[in-house]
Amino acid sequence: MGKKRSHRKLWMTLTSIFAVFLVVAIIGTMVANYFEPVLNTLLMASTSKIEVDPTAAAVDTEYFKSGYTYDRTGEEQLVADAEALFRRSVEEGAALLKNEGSALPIKSGETKITVFGVAGPNYITGLNSELEKAGYTVDSAVWDYYGGQQATARTTIGVPVWDDGVLGGAQGDVALVTIGRRAGEGTDCAHPGAGSLNTAVDAANGDYLDISPGEESMMENVKRLKDEGKFKKIVVVINTSNMVHGDFINDPRFGIDACIWMGQAQETYGTEGLVNILSGKVNPSGRLVDTVYMDNLKNPVMMNYGAIDGDLSGVDQALVEEVKNENYTYNNNPQGDFWEDSVVYQEGIYLGYKYYETRYEDVVMGTPNTGSFQYDEYVAYPFGHGLSYTTWAYSNFQVAEDGDNFVVTLDVTNTGSVPGKHSVLVYLQSPYTDYDKLNGIEKAAVTLVGFTKTGMLDGGASESVTVEVPKWQLRSYDANNAKTYILDAGSYYLTAAGSSHEAVNNILAKKGFGNTDSAGNTDMVYEYQVAALDTEIFSKSYATGNSITNLFECADPNKDAAASQTNSVTWVSRSDWEGTLPAAAQTIRYNDDMVEQARPISYVADPARQAETEMPRFGVANGLTLAAFMDVEYDDPLWDKLLEQMTYEETAKLVMNCWYGSDAVASVGKLRQTDQDTSMGRTNPFTANPDLLGVDFTSGDLRAATFNREIMKEIGLLTGENNLHASTDSAKAIGLYGFSPNIHRSPYSGRNGEYFSEDAYITGIACGLAVQGMQEKGSVCFVKHFFLNDQEDERHGIATWANEQTIRECYLPAFEYTVTLGGGMGFMNSFNRIGMIWPGEHRNSQIVFLEEECGFEGNIVTDMYEADYQDVIDGIQAGTTMWLSTASNEYGYGLLTSEPYRNDPVIVSALVEAAHRMLYGATRSAAMNGLSSNTRLVAVTPWWQTALTALDVTLGVVTIACAAMLVRSIVKGKKNGGEVGKR
Repeated sequence: MGKKRSHRKLWMTLTSIFAVFLVVAIIGTMVANYFEPVLNTLLMASTSKIEVDPTAAAVDTEYFKSGYTYDRTGEEQLVADAEALFRRSVEEGAALLKNEGSALPIKSGETKITVFGVAGPNYITGLNSELEKAGYTVDSAVWDYYGGQQATARTTIGVPVWDDGVLGGAQGDVALVTIGRRAGEGTDCAHPGAGSLNTAVDAANGDYLDISPGEESMMENVKRLKDEGKFKKIVVVINTSNMVHGDFINDPRFGIDACIWMGQAQETYGTEGLVNILSGKVNPSGRLVDTVYMDNLKNPVMMNYGAIDGDLSGVDQALVEEVKNENYTYNNNPQGDFWEDSVVYQEGIYLGYKYYETRYEDVVMGTPNTGSFQYDEYVAYPFGHGLSYTTWAYSNFQVAEDGDNFVVTLDVTNTGSVPGKHSVLVYLQSPYTDYDKLNGIEKAAVTLVGFTKTGMLDGGASESVTVEVPKWQLRSYDANNAKTYILDAGSYYLTAAGSSHEAVNNILAKKGFGNTDSAGNTDMVYEYQVAALDTEIFSKSYATGNSITNLFECADPNKDAAASQTNSVTWVSRSDWEGTLPAAAQTIRYNDDMVEQARPISYVADPARQAETEMPRFGVANGLTLAAFMDVEYDDPLWDKLLEQMTYEETAKLVMNCWYGSDAVASVGKLRQTDQDTSMGRTNPFTANPDLLGVDFTSGDLRAATFNREIMKEIGLLTGENNLHASTDSAKAIGLYGFSPNIHRSPYSGRNGEYFSEDAYITGIACGLAVQGMQEKGSVCFVKHFFLNDQEDERHGIATWANEQTIRECYLPAFEYTVTLGGGMGFMNSFNRIGMIWPGEHRNSQIVFLEEECGFEGNIVTDMYEADYQDVIDGIQAGTTMWLSTASNEYGYGLLTSEPYRNDPVIVSALVEAAHRMLYGATRSAAMNGLSSNTRLVAVTPWWQTALTALDVTLGVVTIACAAMLVRSIVKGKKNGGEVGKR
């Protein structure tokens, strides 16, 4: 009897255990299926397979070909070439800021180097080993001391006050002082302004970009050691894209002999490039793409930077709470409530060098209301500055008109003895007229409009270089009168120069002003006269021919219908510097109408519009495949026949299920596509050799600072190669979330390492050429974040305000060139709001500007879909075509597949149009590699789903079996018990 009870207990225990396992497995399967696109991407799981008609003739379906073989030899060469390009970016991008007494390159015999500062071991990967490989001896004790210190992005600099017991005995030939900072996504660098969300724990005044007390102590003591004869020279390396205050570089307390800026290049092969510059193996040729300020906080931008609280005192508080609650109904994420904060680009077009050079020019010319301004008290090193180990001269400067272009030519001569390369920058000055002053149009003293770079020139050698400047670069935006681009009457000046300051002095000399801080070169200036104001010549897009007019009044507090009721912003104007420069942050006063715009869904069904909109058809068997559409134009009616083959659910899932890629759709023959999120390049494992990874590249500013178009494009080409080699037969690696042409509005922006410059032109060209390279390899660059996403603090929904001229001249060109130059087919829109409107639902931005003005034909994906205001109902009507989300999201796919939207022809038509965009984009990419009219796509279950199903079934069978045995033992026990009773 006891044995039977023991069996019953065993089966009860096993049944309980396996039942728990079964419940856990079923729940796990449900969760895994919820995140199906995520797991498919992470596990590289196929969701389809290609079947080829065996009776058809063979067809070459490698439409986008790799320049490398798909074997170990080819892929090792791809990695090697990418690493060499990274190193070259450092060698041609690093800018030599100072070189007193030709301290650099390091002289023969100067072999002992001591590296000071935490940036060496923390940020300049392998600096000690690369120096040693180059034949130098590195003080290991000092290296290890700083390597043991803790530095934290945005908040902790990590350099302790000098410890003479550890460091006082250091000596050698070269004291290499490293200064570094790091930031990143989510928040900005700590600063003492009202809008900062962080505080620097070991910095003076809580300013992460100021030289900390520990760094001051370090540099003062290194100077003391040099004075004592323990070092011959002090060389500073600045490794950051968040530039520190520059006043320390020429501070006599620190005795710095040479200084190099190198952006962020955190790989050993990048460090090798730095060491090549230090040793003289490479002659530096980079130029700054940001102004180095003496004091970052004196930049006018900083008055309106960060999370500035709005004034909601005049708003119905019940309405505020209602809108707040609506903004986390589905995602349960209150980040969208940052609409209560605002940032106003009150500086207008006077950003970076455009402010400092313009105010300097007005001082020189004696312009009224300029106020007290001493250029060198504000600027340590100007935009475009960069020294060389040799000297250079320009001659034979000429400008000719060639149709719609100015053609600038000049001879560049290496007048020294060290071989090197040299970049030439071309700047433009437009006239600042009475018409401009009357109509609120602003003009910078100079604007970058072109550049080129020589090849390697030996001492005494020359090269004739050419730069084309399109005439439309002369345009200025008139937001208040003509409401389009205009060509002002007056004198325009083109000049070839290095830095922006050199350019201004050239033009001032040409205009006859001699009281400049350095002599200008009139031989390097061309004057172009325009007789009369022309408001028509540039009123149509150079890319599409469509008319251009105001699109962004919603972002101007003085013009937006709601905001203008309670706000009046004074924009900075060179007509009155003293009266318009901000003295405090601009507070936006909210009203009920503004708060209403912050609701997540603004769509209201219009019966008349619904009645005139034809409901699309679904699930029609037309027998078409996507492979036949590679040459079909976007507006060809044949696309309708393909689109109606999908079911409604397939269509909704295609648009909403874009978690780092997009689904395979067997009904139309679309393969799965995968995307990766990085602004530096794609780094997935290669399919043939998974131990090899694609190489990502340096920070954007360092790539731009090369001023080398070949490097800029090659970065895109090799990124595209990485995608080709990371693809499989059933899943194509296509997209990159980045590169990123937002602007360095402030040195404190968390993502300056991803972005390129304070200047929209060099940003757009550098990014546009990378996009062009990717496109040529069949990849899609979703350039991000579109647009005015120039800070991280409270980026989710913060209201961003700027006037139309500022938007069009200082921010949008960076994105525009990725389409008009790069042929880009992708954008990612941003978290912030334009005024009170999320960019993803702003039709003027995404459809009128990108499509109608720029000629964009690609797709726009959301940033991470984590706030309700990124809603699909409004977004698909305004040009957003992909949601970085999963089909399980009830606020995305759930809304689209439920009433009232499921049967609203307006919403359904917009959804189909989004799918149209996605399929069209696929046909213009390497997603078509492997497909033809002879192939058929068959849906398959991902292996991990099969495995989970098998696990569930197995556990279910075992659980049932155990339960059956338990029941059997119970029944048998009762039966036996009854028999015993009868006896």
